[in-house]
Amino acid sequence: MENYVQSDEISEEAGAKVFAKYWYQYNWALIKFLEECESRTSCSLSIECHEDVLIIDRKEVKDSQVSLYQVKERSESSNYTAKSLAYSNPNSKSKSVISKLVSNLDKEHLKGRIARLALVSATPFNISVNNKHPSEKLHSFRWEDIKEEDSEVLLESIKKELSKEEAPLFIEFIKGVEAKTEVVHSSIALNSLTSYIEEMFPQDAYRPKVIFEALRTELIRIGTNTTIYPDWNDFLKFKTITSEKLNNVIRRRSITVNGNAIIPLWAKVTEEADLKSLPFVERAQLKTAATNYCQKRIQCVNSAHVQLSSEVFQVLENTNLKTFNDYVSYIVDVIASNDEILFEYFDKDRTLLKAAVMIELVECV
Repeated sequence: MENYVQSDEISEEAGAKVFAKYWYQYNWALIKFLEECESRTSCSLSIECHEDVLIIDRKEVKDSQVSLYQVKERSESSNYTAKSLAYSNPNSKSKSVISKLVSNLDKEHLKGRIARLALVSATPFNISVNNKHPSEKLHSFRWEDIKEEDSEVLLESIKKELSKEEAPLFIEFIKGVEAKTEVVHSSIALNSLTSYIEEMFPQDAYRPKVIFEALRTELIRIGTNTTIYPDWNDFLKFKTITSEKLNNVIRRRSITVNGNAIIPLWAKVTEEADLKSLPFVERAQLKTAATNYCQKRIQCVNSAHVQLSSEVFQVLENTNLKTFNDYVSYIVDVIASNDEILFEYFDKDRTLLKAAVMIELVECV
């Protein structure tokens, strides 16, 4: 199936490469995605793809639509006015903020799929609107709500830069998370995640900080991935986090009350790796090592867990092997030979590493 999302030229490569610096965008994206996942059974989030944040409303390519959000962290800047949104530096080729947002409507493969197009700002908008409340007090408003004097300023910008004669009235202006430091908006995002887990998984015991850091790593991975995927399913797998993947990240780091998280995982490992053909003692050693790895992954934030997960994912993305065991052997050999620090975490014991790789790999199957 053709991936229409990346069929048009994407001008976000530079932004993708430095996404790790944009914690505000990450935190806002997570908060918004959690909201979407509460009301949709199947949706996906991508970072640095046409805009800072892109949300797809369903997994199936047919009839799917996207919401695009340009997210601005402006804690040290004044409130946006119509003039500042319409301003472009005459000495550079960059478009104004409003023109850059509107230009998405000219992308051949994307324009018919856009359900929502919005500018999100950490500071309020100072724009004249037809409302009893000033724009600074509104959570959101649309272009059609803007008074003529400011609407004309914005329209003049897109006329000049995009040759458009009509205002796209459905475009939204959204007040983002009002927080001036990374610590504050990360705390708000963590609270949103905690609320989501409590609502969706009320029977589970969990450590939200562990899950939060795992999701942060996953979003950085997709945000810094500049690969273009012609195939839709590859795009969803490698350049988005789906609602299903979100919930899997949570489940992997939670324990059902009176339950044992290793049981279903180990059953899958046994099937995929055909462990019944191994001697009993070797099977027992692997299961013990896998159980210990799962417990450590749930109980604490450790970069080794995140790194191993990333290593497994990268191998799946870039290597074509035949069997589950081929992948396990390959990953173990690569880490043992090339990553002394990660191998040291497993006491340079190939059995401990192999069990952990099996757990991480089976969760990708």
